[in-house]
Amino acid sequence: MFTRYPITSVLPTDEVRFRRGEVSIEKLKDGRMLLVYANHCRQTIGENGAILNGDNAKANIFGQVLARDGTPVGEEYEIICCPEDVMNVMSPAIRRLSDGSLGMAYSWRKTTKEARRMWIRSMDEGKTWSEPVVIGEGGYVTGCHDRLLVLKSGRILAPLHVSDDWDRHYLHVEIAYSDDLGYSWKRSGRIELPAVSWPDGRSFTESGCIEPGVCELQDGRIIVILRTGMGSIFYAVSEDHGVTYTGPSNMEVVSPCAPSYITTLSSGRVLLVWDDEYNPAQSLGGGRHRLTLCTSGPELSFPKERRLCLIQDDEHIIDYPCIFLLQDEIWMLFRYHEKDRLGGSIASCLMRIPMQDIGE
Repeated sequence: MFTRYPITSVLPTDEVRFRRGEVSIEKLKDGRMLLVYANHCRQTIGENGAILNGDNAKANIFGQVLARDGTPVGEEYEIICCPEDVMNVMSPAIRRLSDGSLGMAYSWRKTTKEARRMWIRSMDEGKTWSEPVVIGEGGYVTGCHDRLLVLKSGRILAPLHVSDDWDRHYLHVEIAYSDDLGYSWKRSGRIELPAVSWPDGRSFTESGCIEPGVCELQDGRIIVILRTGMGSIFYAVSEDHGVTYTGPSNMEVVSPCAPSYITTLSSGRVLLVWDDEYNPAQSLGGGRHRLTLCTSGPELSFPKERRLCLIQDDEHIIDYPCIFLLQDEIWMLFRYHEKDRLGGSIASCLMRIPMQDIGE
């Protein structure tokens, strides 16, 4: 196992909470950090007593405050309790809004065929939250954790991935946007890629595009990056503040079918973090054993000589990064699987990256 910087387990698992992850993070006004995430709990279901412990296990969304040094402050607390007749709530994304309040998007998953992306706000630094508003619904509509953007204008962008039939494992992306602090939402047109599959059945892969991330360049353009099953990250561009998009185009950055993270640094440079291994013979195109960081100007070029390997562990899966930029360092949280396989116990870890090490 190689780690460029120390890692800390901030959300360890236990006998009940087998998965604690898909973290989003925001700085509180007192300088502490608020993590929001889903606790997935093991369930015994069916006549044979099978254990349900994957994406579809019951989950509620919790919050945990961390001190500036990364240590927990107090106990975790429940933010959203999943209703009995709903499969789970998960994948939160929290941001500071233009009026100083906190806004959070999350996924409300009734079944694998019916889901919505939802929105709530907090006026008291995450202690209490408003009644939920629907961001997007109709079929299966969700979004990845910590993928939410507040533009310089105050407009909010909430990336969505959408399917009319989840069993096809073919999805497209839309970007919801709000100009009234999330009281109402509109949706962009579709961002689509072709359906792909291996005709000889060598491996399973998802198709189309899924789990988009989004950032705003200094010139006002919006970049949306896309998880694909095509061995590379793709991206689309908006020149009208997130209403319409051109592309998508191949970023020419090799990646398995796994979510990547993009954000804009204070200098205006773009920061990309992603799993950079690809093996078409493996399910989902690779094992997700290595997270890599690279920066770029507005041309979105990420050459190998500028890439920085952050962590590599061939015995465990490392995926679903999220990033928070502080003045002197970057906080990166990511999922850490107990074994080299999807499923099983998944904790969340923190790596603190000195800003000076990436030339900022």
